[in-house]
Amino acid sequence: MSAHGAPERGSEQGGSSRQRDRIKVGFARRASVLEEALLDFGKRLLERSVEEGVQFHRTMLGLSATFTTLMTLVLGSTLAIAPAGGGPSAAQAAALALPVCLMLLASVCFALGYYPRRCRMQLSVARSIEEVRSRLIRLRYRWAVVGVTLFVLSILSALAEVVLLRP
Repeated sequence: MSAHGAPERGSEQGGSSRQRDRIKVGFARRASVLEEALLDFGKRLLERSVEEGVQFHRTMLGLSATFTTLMTLVLGSTLAIAPAGGGPSAAQAAALALPVCLMLLASVCFALGYYPRRCRMQLSVARSIEEVRSRLIRLRYRWAVVGVTLFVLSILSALAEVVLLRP
């Protein structure tokens, strides 16, 4: 209702449904210095806390990819230079492929932890920032644990094969 008692345009009594659904903002104000500082702090906190996990995954991705390549080269050369009847049996060849497969899976885990994630948050709400930050850190932590476990299993299985499959 207007000041004169007549219904306003867009109110429920008059006007179309499109006008009724509009939200009217009477005034706007600039963010205070404290609000801007909180927004900036939230952005920096989120960026820095996630950046460390990203660096770990980047390093381990390169390391596991290098190990995968080296193991594949060793496996291929072992199978290629074996004498015509004295090469490894089918079970031994499968065992030789195990460390390579484990290392390849570790690389995939590190890649999944490295690449960015999309997330929605409200930068003006500290709780929203903390929830997103915690969720990203937990997710990257899980991929790191799985990747490191596969990495270590791959190295241990390669060492075991060197010891067990020696002529």
